[in-house]
Amino acid sequence: MNKKTTIEVPIEKGVPNEHDYVITGEAHEAPGVMAGDLHVRFMIKPHKVFERKGADLFIEKKITLLEALTGFAFQINHLDDRVVKIATMPGEVISHG
Repeated sequence: MNKKTTIEVPIEKGVPNEHDYVITGEAHEAPGVMAGDLHVRFMIKPHKVFERKGADLFIEKKITLLEALTGFAFQINHLDDRVVKIATMPGEVISHG
């Protein structure tokens, strides 16, 4: 008998690309045979703003020489729609790289 089932798969923050998650006993089953395991593989799609390095998110932001010497402030719309404010400390000089 075929039936459709909805299975919720927990996705932790920072899950690595091609991470496999196994749900025991949720795969195909047959009479007299124990149900197999369901394997779910997470594939991370590239984002237009953020780049992942391990569990961390990075953005590339170009600033002017004046901003590097005197300071800057800008906002980022995060993945969960929070607005994150990024700013240099007063008097902080930003070096190349």
